[in-house]
Amino acid sequence: MIPKQRIKRQFTGERKDLLDEVIWHPSCWVPACRKHHGDFDNHVFRIPRSALPQGVEIFAEALGMAWSLEADFGVRA
Repeated sequence: MIPKQRIKRQFTGERKDLLDEVIWHPSCWVPACRKHHGDFDNHVFRIPRSALPQGVEIFAEALGMAWSLEADFGVRA
């Protein structure tokens, strides 16, 4: 739910060794078929913030990336 490129920008320098572990953490993504993944990436398919799994919210907070969810899904209700 948080784009990999954004996460990569957060993990530079000495934190870079954690990058793979963070990018593939189960809280960071939700499985989707190729069509829906493409629709989501191209902003055709919109997901309301309230529909995000709680784990995504916790993950974003832990990384200091709640701003990313706000940018893509709006302010949490």
